[in-house]
Amino acid sequence: MKPFSLELGAQVRTEGVQFTVWAPFVKSVAVVLPALGQSFNLLPTANGYHSALVPGAREGMDYLYALESDAGVLERPDPASR
Repeated sequence: MKPFSLELGAQVRTEGVQFTVWAPFVKSVAVVLPALGQSFNLLPTANGYHSALVPGAREGMDYLYALESDAGVLERPDPASR
């Protein structure tokens, strides 16, 4: 059996950037792109991961994750960023 594998962080694709983060204990996750003045909701996937392809995002853009929990929304940098 092949182990579960998922690329974390920001992965540049021809269509935009795929953002993926592991956040199993939050209500929702969004990626905040200050250069675009927008945030984009990530969809929950398997095992606590959240992911979305953002067409307007480009390589080198600054971004944060907005993590919503019962305590409110906390913005944090991506722990997998390089």
